[in-house]
Amino acid sequence: MVRLSGAGGDTTPTGVLAHLTVRAEEGRAALSQREHDVFTGFVLGGVADELRRRITQAENLIAAMNESLADSRTSHGIGVRIGWHPVREDADAAHITELLTDGARAISDSDELIELLRHRVEVSHDDDPSAGYAAHLSRALDYRTWHTVDVTIIGPEPDQERRISKRAKISQGETRFVSYVALFAAADGYLSGLPDTDLALRMVLLDDAFAKIDEPTIGELMGLLVRQDIDFVMTGHALWGCVPQVPALDIYEVRRLGDSSAVTTRVHWDGRSRHVRTDS
Repeated sequence: MVRLSGAGGDTTPTGVLAHLTVRAEEGRAALSQREHDVFTGFVLGGVADELRRRITQAENLIAAMNESLADSRTSHGIGVRIGWHPVREDADAAHITELLTDGARAISDSDELIELLRHRVEVSHDDDPSAGYAAHLSRALDYRTWHTVDVTIIGPEPDQERRISKRAKISQGETRFVSYVALFAAADGYLSGLPDTDLALRMVLLDDAFAKIDEPTIGELMGLLVRQDIDFVMTGHALWGCVPQVPALDIYEVRRLGDSSAVTTRVHWDGRSRHVRTDS
């Protein structure tokens, strides 16, 4: 007969095993509750507010983009609208966003939000157990991965909308217009979201800009950059940019014959007329 001491009243091996099993379950439950309490304090203590602020900021940026794009159309009436939505394949993304942005969230909703966010962290850990906890938090709570950006072509007919694709049936020039508008909107959104927006250089650089786009549409695109307060440096063949939508512009025309030296001419556009400048 074997007896074990120090592990409950039943000193038989079977009794000791049962006692230790109960103690292990109690310890595991206590640890889970402690983890829940810590994660609850972590989420409600600042992460939820920060996620809410970032998501609201992103929604406002998208709304501002669409407001700036509202008047930008091709000569045939093609326009663009930017969308920002939860990823369709992520079943929890839309619900988490809804819970985060609900100002009148109930206590039960807070519990649900905590469990959803905690589940994302656990999934991240299961995918890569070797990574540190900070990496899992950063990956799981990155709201940008919960959402996707889409581009909708609007017009030329009233209320006509379609997703950008090969079946959209628009010309090559209109396709380029849609691409440029989406690019400028992305640049505007990124620059407007920087911490020090007053100090950030708002500029885009384009090589061989606006190829195969007609002059009226070029004017619309440059006017869009002006409305977004984005400066630009561009190169192009016979690209002048002397359009009413641009209040001021400096153009350098570079000419070269054969192997001779290049000759540059500086032209200043004041919004109404061109002026040749002799200074370098």
